[in-house]
Amino acid sequence: MYPLNIDGEELYLRDLKINDLPHLLKWYNNIDDFSLATGVYEPISLKEMQKRYFLSRSSSKDFFAGIYIRASDEMIGIIKGRVNCDGAFAAWINSIIIDPEFQRKGYGGKTVNLLIRHIKECCNVNRVYLSVAEENVKGMLFWKQQSFKTVKTIKSDHGSKNESKNVVIMYREV
Repeated sequence: MYPLNIDGEELYLRDLKINDLPHLLKWYNNIDDFSLATGVYEPISLKEMQKRYFLSRSSSKDFFAGIYIRASDEMIGIIKGRVNCDGAFAAWINSIIIDPEFQRKGYGGKTVNLLIRHIKECCNVNRVYLSVAEENVKGMLFWKQQSFKTVKTIKSDHGSKNESKNVVIMYREV
């Protein structure tokens, strides 16, 4: 796993530990709020959450970190993705989740900027990519507010109940 331990003024990011997974499970199983961010459309078990965790740990390029408020040390979300430090100079954000209680307070944007600053400094990353379901109106708005631009829209067969969905690939120069 790519180590993602970043200190910010208000937030910090820390690599997830196995004992964090039950906390993550509540977000992954909150299908109404987070299915479009996680790609999980039906509740999963702790065993499945562990499988996802260990899969990300097995790659030196993947990161899977908790988002914490410095003042309280409370984990309020997660960020997951991949960074390529060996010449491609690009990173992907696979998902970001902020607990509903902490949404619309600027923590998502601060997390993205903290991550981007870190990978720019440590890996000389010059572009960050992500994909977002076109139907995820809140997600699309969030990423546009973070200065991400559309590269292209593709049809994906990874929707719920095997429905095809449009997926928007976005990027931000850093």
